[in-house]
Amino acid sequence: MGINNGAHYEFMKVVSDRFATETALSTNAAAKKAIEALAAAVKEEDRCLVISQKSLITDDIKAADDERDRLLTGFKGTVMAQQQMPDEEKAQAAKELTQRIKDIRVRRGLQLDGETALLMKLVEQCETTYARHVERLGVGAFVTAIKAANERVDNLIKERMQN
Repeated sequence: MGINNGAHYEFMKVVSDRFATETALSTNAAAKKAIEALAAAVKEEDRCLVISQKSLITDDIKAADDERDRLLTGFKGTVMAQQQMPDEEKAQAAKELTQRIKDIRVRRGLQLDGETALLMKLVEQCETTYARHVERLGVGAFVTAIKAANERVDNLIKERMQN
């Protein structure tokens, strides 16, 4: 059975501190060199242990990702449902936009950066090529909200990488 990083660090620190107080060992050149190497290794482990801690930004990323996933689900569902509209123009716009959504293949559960990139592409197309479809179907608020949530995820990911 293994031990976690914190327990390993604490054990090694206790050993290193104990060796540092042993005056008899420090008179031996080889032992003194080993004690100094151990102290340096414990100091480096302490530095690395702090680095490996979870970023608080991760919780913000998860919340923003959950929000954009909910928005995407609502957007897809609203667009797909309108394929059954008695208004032929709306039904056709819904079919075309649904097909574009399927072609881009954006879905929940993708790796964050992959989902972010695909959503950027989908939003871009909804604002340009499919802008008439979005307007006709009345889903512009979804596109705007997805764009904002996606930008928030992207910015938070970049911020976490810089810290």
